[in-house]
Amino acid sequence: GLPVRTYILNTVLADHALDDRLRQYSSWIAARNLGNEISDETVQALVDSVTSRYDIPARWYRLKGKLLGIDDLNEHDRYAPLSPDEAEIEWDDARETVLDAYRSFSPEMADIAAGFFDGYIDAPPLMGKQGGAYSHPAVPSAHPYVLLNYTGRRRDVMTLAHELGHGVHQVLANKLGLFNASTPLTLAETASIFGETVTFGRILSAEHDPKGRLALLGGRIEDILASVFRQIAMNRFEDSVHNARRTRGELSSDDIAGHWVRTQRDMFGDSLTITDEYSSWWSYIPHFIHTPGYV
Repeated sequence: GLPVRTYILNTVLADHALDDRLRQYSSWIAARNLGNEISDETVQALVDSVTSRYDIPARWYRLKGKLLGIDDLNEHDRYAPLSPDEAEIEWDDARETVLDAYRSFSPEMADIAAGFFDGYIDAPPLMGKQGGAYSHPAVPSAHPYVLLNYTGRRRDVMTLAHELGHGVHQVLANKLGLFNASTPLTLAETASIFGETVTFGRILSAEHDPKGRLALLGGRIEDILASVFRQIAMNRFEDSVHNARRTRGELSSDDIAGHWVRTQRDMFGDSLTITDEYSSWWSYIPHFIHTPGYV
């Protein structure tokens, strides 16, 4: 429950503070930046640039409320599809869509991605599998694996394109050997989002229905908002709770909820209503626990 997750987060925050103090890091994020081989100033410049344009996601959510015909958009409505009628996409069609899109950029990229379909993708949503998707690099001497849950939606095709972007990156990096093949967080999403982008262009060009194109473009906007603005909003939450734990001591569930809602509202502005239930959503994001500073 929430009390347990609150206790766990407090423990992580305290442990991180102790480690930073013993190693004399200047801030809670300095160790992560050092590991990513990037300066604190560069990261702060990114944060400042994104937060200064929080008006962009707010504009979108105001528009989406109008498109959905909802006067008072709640945060749980923000991912509602603009076109609920969506034909199922067969796995073989998804495969060809992604590979054709990759091939339009680079035949080599498509050939590497095609190799994953020879037993290196676990796609069916079976009992016992976790949600989400992941490309596992294994070791340089082994072929990477892609794990996902394919249900035939367009979003699943984009997820496949995303994870294969990681996979192609991992295959190409394997020649660097065990100690140099891993990707720093600052570069990890570059190939994957590029894979999404070329695939989206292929899907959009094949869609001629205006409503279908609107739904595709709306979904793409939301993917970009999630990759850019939402990540920075979560970084602002982490920054807030790490610093509060160091100056005030142990944080209650209400304290943490306050930091979460405030940093989310900074992004949303008055474009939607944040419900009481949303105040605990920080607790479902595993990165805050196992990889502080990931976002």
